[in-house]
Amino acid sequence: MYKEQWKIENWWKWLKAMSKIKEPLGRGATALPVQVVGAFITDLVLRAFKHSSGFTSSLYEFVTRCQEVSLTALSQLPASSALRTALEAILKLLG
Repeated sequence: MYKEQWKIENWWKWLKAMSKIKEPLGRGATALPVQVVGAFITDLVLRAFKHSSGFTSSLYEFVTRCQEVSLTALSQLPASSALRTALEAILKLLG
């Protein structure tokens, strides 16, 4: 049982390091799973942006920019921005 506990501890340590989760945002039964899935989705989208447009900013900068433009139409973003280029590339792949 002790070995199994350490497997879980090591997995949690790896998960926190990979997804930059410092502590759970909530204490409910679904709070941590939602936070982990959100972290994985954010990482996946960030990787897609970096791959499709050469987006080189940090995770913090990426999340900040996404918050700033979350309700902005794609056509209103500057044509030369890496964010718009990435979004258009992803839309083309999905479309």
